[in-house]
Amino acid sequence: MAIGKNICVVPFTQITYGAFDNASPCPYLGGDIWHFDSNTTLTDIWLSPEYEALRQSFKQNDKNEICSRCWREEEHGKQSARKLELVSSKYKKDIINTVEGEYKLGPKQINLRVSNICNLRCRPCNGQSSSTYSIEGKYYEEKNNLPQTTYTRLSDPTQFSDKQIDGIYELSDNLRYIGFYGGEPLVDKPTLRLLEKLVESGRSKQITLYYNTNGISVPTAKHLDLWRHFESLEFKFSIDAIGEQFAYIRHPGKWQELLENVNFIKNDLSNLIGIPVSSGIICTVQILNVFYLPEITSAFDKFEMAYFLNLVTKPAYYDIRHIPTDVKQQIIDKLSLMQQKSDISSIISILKSEYNPKHWEEFKFWTKQKDAYRKENFAVTFPEYFKIINELGHW
Repeated sequence: MAIGKNICVVPFTQITYGAFDNASPCPYLGGDIWHFDSNTTLTDIWLSPEYEALRQSFKQNDKNEICSRCWREEEHGKQSARKLELVSSKYKKDIINTVEGEYKLGPKQINLRVSNICNLRCRPCNGQSSSTYSIEGKYYEEKNNLPQTTYTRLSDPTQFSDKQIDGIYELSDNLRYIGFYGGEPLVDKPTLRLLEKLVESGRSKQITLYYNTNGISVPTAKHLDLWRHFESLEFKFSIDAIGEQFAYIRHPGKWQELLENVNFIKNDLSNLIGIPVSSGIICTVQILNVFYLPEITSAFDKFEMAYFLNLVTKPAYYDIRHIPTDVKQQIIDKLSLMQQKSDISSIISILKSEYNPKHWEEFKFWTKQKDAYRKENFAVTFPEYFKIINELGHW
């Protein structure tokens, strides 16, 4: 069969599954496209009519609206998750056989949204991804007479049940790769039972484990004991800023703790557990940090780790499209000096999109609310950026 230019290999090779019984093709969509009742197994989801319809649309070379995030980024020249997967996919040599029906044997990759239990309350986050937002969110709601916000909605601690873990294991015959997302995957306990089952079965030897971690959590002795039985390990550290700006965005993370943990995983872990370990960085570009991308990426170059620039789309009041136009022009002028760096030209293109003043007002509101509660100060932590915003009359 012919493979069209709009093909995405993800629906044929992987699935993203969350503890809330939610699912999506890839983690780029947050595991939050489809919702199923608690009696639906992961195998049922993999072969569900919803997933089959998405696969068929790709076989017909359609641009399915589910994947609008990738289509939008590609319009701006960004290396989308779809294109990145086509370039780097470990399974691309088998794509024709996979698309024609081999996928029915099961996914080669499962991405797990393990829980909403996390040790941080990052600025753009919410209760579904960090249950620690609960008390803070209730304070905002009571103080401002707000209805339930994203900070308290689904904020009770939620993690995989034994039944869900068994369902994941039952779909692991064909598995070569497991991605762990949170919350914070290194504080999650149920998925350790999954690793135990994979080790006991011998399947672990053919599986690479990937952790999308905030870098503040450290592996336990249990992790180290189990990891040594897998094929390899990969880590991506979520680092959105440097120094005090990192601590501001990823509250209450400490920059020095991050550096120590990154150094351990990058330089010492492989020798300790006896399997290959690779690491990289995911920087989530948002209203708070876009002005400082030159400084941030220069620091990443010194880390000697590859990085990927992700984009916040939700909540909209952290989306860089909704910065006032004259402020955006100042940012564009600064970023234009570094267009040779990966994806910067696409960031500039996205900045040229029309902004919605409503979302900028929401950004100011929530920045001031969180600053007051956390005893932080946007103007002090981001002085050059704040000066531009303030002098142009947007604060």
